[in-house]
Amino acid sequence: LAEEQGLRTSIAYARFLLGIYHYSRDELTEAEQNLQAVIDLRFFAAQDEYCAAAFVLALARLGQGRSEEARKVVESISEHALEIGNPRLVELVRAFEAEFELRLGRMAQASRWAQTHSPAPFREFHLLYIPQLTLPKVQLAEASRESLRAAVASVDGLLATPNAVHNVPVRIQGLSLLALAHAAEGERGAALEKLTAALELAAPGGFVRPFVDLGAPMLSLLGRLPEEVAAAEHVERILAACGVMSPDPSSRRTADRIRSNGAPTGAVAPESSRTSSRASR
Repeated sequence: LAEEQGLRTSIAYARFLLGIYHYSRDELTEAEQNLQAVIDLRFFAAQDEYCAAAFVLALARLGQGRSEEARKVVESISEHALEIGNPRLVELVRAFEAEFELRLGRMAQASRWAQTHSPAPFREFHLLYIPQLTLPKVQLAEASRESLRAAVASVDGLLATPNAVHNVPVRIQGLSLLALAHAAEGERGAALEKLTAALELAAPGGFVRPFVDLGAPMLSLLGRLPEEVAAAEHVERILAACGVMSPDPSSRRTADRIRSNGAPTGAVAPESSRTSSRASR
């Protein structure tokens, strides 16, 4: 309807939502097409919307193994934030830069951001990319007992806020991180409980990428789920997106055999492993 009337601000917002939708479902080509449309309409999109679209566009390209193109998007949005001089957006972009480096396995850069980051500078949630979860992701990747406990405390505090109670994307991502933290501490029962809760929230809307983006540690944990888990069919969709193709749910345990794909604990797999996974599909 917006396109019929030439309402470019409405077109940008609709394309943004479509891009988020497709990325969440691991439909990366469709996500990229819609998010690029938002970038092309940058003068008609809201600033938060434009930045968030750029973030997810970078992730979509990274998920396709196009890391250099993804980095150019990140550099472009960083320049944009500095150019307009909005401190809140600059802080948001800095958080995403740390997230991006973490997903490439570059812990040193992500840790430097974490050391200077205020624990709670973000007052609202953004669609799909949740900056409040970048710090616990870095803490989880550091993998010390102290950092793991800090990650759990950060996520627990976030999920307890009123704004997070009914925010399904935030809860899916938060519960998934808690599952990985408990698994890293050897608390298998707690890890599977959190992961099951996240999957039950994710299945109705087809959320796939929140799990895929957590890489080998999540893949390993998915492989340890009991076969009778309520969201078993959705688990199969997630494993298929990771390149683990299995006609029988009982073969989900094959996920354990590819957990040593080079991804740092708590971070996503490097783009090279995702490229080979997508090629196998």
